[in-house]
Amino acid sequence: MDLLITILTLLAAVYAVVPRERRLDLKLKIDFIDWIIILIGFFGVFYLAFYDFALARGWVFKRSWPEGITPRNTTYLIMAGVTLFLWLRIRFTSLTSGKIQKFRELVEELYWTESYGELLTLLQGHLKRLFKIYHSDFLLFRIRTRLESLTTARLDPETIEKLAKFLNKDVGQKRKKLLRPIPSVRYR
Repeated sequence: MDLLITILTLLAAVYAVVPRERRLDLKLKIDFIDWIIILIGFFGVFYLAFYDFALARGWVFKRSWPEGITPRNTTYLIMAGVTLFLWLRIRFTSLTSGKIQKFRELVEELYWTESYGELLTLLQGHLKRLFKIYHSDFLLFRIRTRLESLTTARLDPETIEKLAKFLNKDVGQKRKKLLRPIPSVRYR
């Protein structure tokens, strides 16, 4: 339990020292799923810290631990796994079109608070990705465009002209029917 408190205190201290633009960048990179994984890891470590109490109350699954593995060792493994997962997410997650609204809100917040240095740093960090999103230059969009081009009918100019003539002829006949005089009806 002391280890968990130490790590949480260390994370809070590091977060307080990190520049504001990096904290805003973390807001963009850490999603709802990441928070769920953090909570699952936290509750797993908390459960293993009080494993003896849960064992005395009968709140554990009746399964023996493999030789050499204890709840304390598993705590370290869970913490290492969650830390590795978060590091990979923070390192390799980039701005996506789904997060563009959140990015816009952060940019507006920095602009209206006149934090221009932090704003420029945030924009500079995501500039290439912003242009890719603006020009729809990402893999899923290219695949969707290719698939849509396969499903759309390709007509040559001759077929289009024939179709236009047919439609104009058909429209002309309907127009003649509509312009015929209507017989007058007398009411008594």
